[in-house]
Order: sequence, then structure tokens, then C-alpha cells
Amino acid sequence: MKQMKKLNIILSVLVSLSSLSAKNIVIDNLNSTKHINLSRSDTNRLVFPSQIKKQISSQEKDLLVTVTGNEMFVKFAPYREEEQVKVGAKTVTKGTSNIVYNKAMVNELFVVTEDKTYSFILHPKKQESTIVTITESFKNKIKDIKLDLKGDTSFVKHIAND
Repeated sequence: MKQMKKLNIILSVLVSLSSLSAKNIVIDNLNSTKHINLSRSDTNRLVFPSQIKKQISSQEKDLLVTVTGNEMFVKFAPYREEEQVKVGAKTVTKGTSNIVYNKAMVNELFVVTEDKTYSFILHPKKQESTIVTITESFKNKIKDIKLDLKGDTSFVKHIAND
């Protein structure tokens, strides 16, 4: 139990420290495809209002995705670049290989959560790590109003449709 508590504290500190150097974006009530600039070299974090059930992206574009609960970690896969030299009839690798991040491609990402499906176009940019937080505050406000009105939802339907 103590080890689990220590692990939770360490994870909280790491997340806090990573958010100090990260670019933060908050998107509220996303109802259409959203274009987002993300770091092409660092791991980016997307936080959703509910549990993630599934994610779909193009496999040929090498987007690395890890899901944990309502959080998704996204990284554009780096490429290994090697200099090839012809020696007689053979081609050999010269020197060491370099890891390059500038070949990352724009990628589409669909995220299915318990409540909604989100659609993104991810643009790899030379920038710091990005944290994207998706919120649904309008839906939460409607729920709060319904509770306050004790079931009289005709007024809420009128607000939601305006």
C-alpha cells in the first residue's frame, strides 16, 4: 500500500514537472475535426473528459499512441537516417546512423470515449511538448441545470437548442 502511494506521488510530481515545460491547450465542446500542432520530437499528452475506449489512426504514418484511462500519449515516430555509400558492387552504411524528427507526417486521429467520438488532424511542429485538455463544460452545465430544476427539462431543451 505504501509503495502504491509513493508511486502515485512520484507520478503526480512527474506530470506536474512535465506540464511546466509543456505548451497547454484547452478545447471545450469539440464537435468537429480539430487541427492541432504537436511536438514532432517529444511525447504529447491528450486528456479527455471520460475513459478512452479506442483510438484509430493511419498505421503507415507511424504515430505512436499509448492510452491510460482518459489520457492519451502521442508521439510522432522518429526515423533513422544512414548514409549509404557504394563500394564496388556493394552498398554499405558509412559511419553512424542519426535519428531525425523532421520526416513526421500530418496524421488523422479518431478517439472513441465512453461519451463521444473526437476527430483530430495532428500537425508535427518543431515545438515543445503539448498537453491538450478536452472539456465538455456545456454538457456539465446542462446536467447541473437539470438537477436544479428537479426534472423540468422543457426549459433545458429550449436552452440547448438555442
